Amino acid sequence: MLAYGLIIALCFAGYAGWPWWSVLPASTALTLHGWWTQLWRLGEPTHDHWSKKITAYFVTGVVADFVFAVVSFGLGRAARWALG
Repeated sequence: MLAYGLIIALCFAGYAGWPWWSVLPASTALTLHGWWTQLWRLGEPTHDHWSKKITAYFVTGVVADFVFAVVSFGLGRAARWALG
């Protein structure tokens, strides 16, 4: 639910004309929200340790969250431009 709220808030931020750097804290929050449970479970002895595969998933997740935040912010800016 937090991720949906962040995306909607980012769309409104783009519509309101906030600066572009507001995408960075939002994408960081999306990444922390999405990976907190997976990183928490890595400390348990029954799960795999950190590996190259987990590193690849983490990096692609960070990039995907950043792209998703930029697109959401851009949609807000496009709506502002279209509506005047």
